Amino acid sequence: IKKSIIYIAKNNKHLKVKDAKFMLSDDDAYNFAKPSISVSYESFSAYYKEKLLVIQECGYMQDGVDKLEYLQNNNTKIIIQDKNECEAKSMVVNAVDSGFYNYVLDVQNIISYINLLDLRLTEDIFIEKLLDMIYEKYGYDFHPYQKAMIKRRLSIFMLKYTIKKMKDAIEIIIFDKKMFKEFFSEISINVTELFRNPKFFAKANLFLNNNFQKIQNIKIWCAGCSSGEEVYSIAIMLQQSNLLQKSIVYATDFNQVVIQEAKNALYSYKSYQVAVKNFKSIDKNNELDLYIDKNNNFISIKQEIQDKILFFQHNLVSDSSFNEFNIVICKNVLIYFDDKLQEKVFELFYNSLKFGGFLIIGESEQLHSKFEDKFEKYSTKYKVFKKVM
Repeated sequence: IKKSIIYIAKNNKHLKVKDAKFMLSDDDAYNFAKPSISVSYESFSAYYKEKLLVIQECGYMQDGVDKLEYLQNNNTKIIIQDKNECEAKSMVVNAVDSGFYNYVLDVQNIISYINLLDLRLTEDIFIEKLLDMIYEKYGYDFHPYQKAMIKRRLSIFMLKYTIKKMKDAIEIIIFDKKMFKEFFSEISINVTELFRNPKFFAKANLFLNNNFQKIQNIKIWCAGCSSGEEVYSIAIMLQQSNLLQKSIVYATDFNQVVIQEAKNALYSYKSYQVAVKNFKSIDKNNELDLYIDKNNNFISIKQEIQDKILFFQHNLVSDSSFNEFNIVICKNVLIYFDDKLQEKVFELFYNSLKFGGFLIIGESEQLHSKFEDKFEKYSTKYKVFKKVM
């Protein structure tokens, strides 16, 4: 068997492999076929096992389908062509119905898969290739994200699913939609909790009272809201200051899954216990229970607070400004972006703020140097900046 050669079974002969050589067999017809795909599959998989890739293309009847389980037991990779590209569908339909396959792909994705197998690249170029393929297939552009963060999250993903080779990780992420969603969640994860950093929220109460009691309509944008803990914490602070009734909080994230979690406003009792402790250090005179409802296994944010928050999908990398806000909050998101993207996002926040509006970023983050003359420092410790130009 030589590289880059296509071998075709002769008429009325089965095609098998033995000792790395092809051989033609005069055995009886199998599945009313000679040559039979089933005979070839069994022979090839017995010899090559996990090194074999089988691509089941369009065709009639179901020759080959009865051996797919055998192939999978040998860890042979099985790709089935998408039936929507087939005039003769029965072979691929039967193959999918068997349940024994790795991926169902159209021709273009089959080509991409084969090209991926042939790559011999360094780790850095592999990361770049992964980002290229994610953008091409799913439309999400992670190129401006810090590569160290991508590597770290990819390593976590591989450890979580016991994936040993980076090429295997790329294959799974690109060609398995469920696993892409898992990796997407891994990249977009934002560790948070209700009233995380209580000292900030204690100061936030004072900040709101000093700056917004005389304003009639308050618009707040919480960008990168994740699963909603920080948004609801801010809304509760507004309620405490008697400002919530004249406020609208816009909460956005590029991950639709976590947005839905945030909309549900449901949190575990373990999260609640942490929140009670955090809230007590902010306000010793009131109880967090004023703002939540308790259920059997979880807690939920009271409906009157939920009603003042609008959740929707927004991508800081590609989407534009959509309103004029009194406050923009984006904490612990910018640290994942490279300098060029940070500049773009600060431009977005600047254009989204009213004159005299406030920008709040994470305490480990810095105002981009190109915007230092457009904002004044309101709180150096808590990274609060006021738009002055």
